[in-house]
Amino acid sequence: SGTAVTVTALAKWDRRRKEEPNNRRIPVFVSSVAVTPGYDISKVMHRERFLFPYNDVLLGGVKDHFVIQNEALLRSHNNDAVDQMLAATSLQDLVDAAVPFAGYENTTLYYQDTNPINE
Repeated sequence: SGTAVTVTALAKWDRRRKEEPNNRRIPVFVSSVAVTPGYDISKVMHRERFLFPYNDVLLGGVKDHFVIQNEALLRSHNNDAVDQMLAATSLQDLVDAAVPFAGYENTTLYYQDTNPINE
């Protein structure tokens, strides 16, 4: 189900934080939102899979709410990732660009650790 993605990811991040309490690259979460069901999260939000109107409806809102409202803070950590997030033309592109903010060096490591189809 869609909640499995969120619960699994938060459990892994929580485990990483406990194992490495001084690693500031591991995010701290207060809440989360699940937008997709438990599919292959490395592919599910491309335009050819996450069909109209979902990318169009959600992409602008996600950019406005999560990126633009926090742009200065995000840029202070990773300017290139913010540029890529703002240039994203699908939710998948935006998620791929945002992986540094989840504490991962690249999308391969992010999806290897968080993709529910790997469980």
